[in-house]
Amino acid sequence: MKLFEYEFPKNDSPKDETEITNALLYYTHLNRDLFKKLCKKGMEIEFTKDELKTANISDFILYLLKKHYDKQEVQEDID
Repeated sequence: MKLFEYEFPKNDSPKDETEITNALLYYTHLNRDLFKKLCKKGMEIEFTKDELKTANISDFILYLLKKHYDKQEVQEDID
């Protein structure tokens, strides 16, 4: 093989539509630890072992919100 002649294998991975954004959550140190502990416990209950391999707290929060509130009408207060 010569320098600069390397051929990369074809990328068959599904297209990743992830857009990195942020939503800050403010907790005291004690509540932050409790938040993480409860999220971990909830994820172990709600997700399969395969889902747990790639899931994160953001996925879990969105999962819970959709599960409990997705069918309800959301009212927006615009001042």
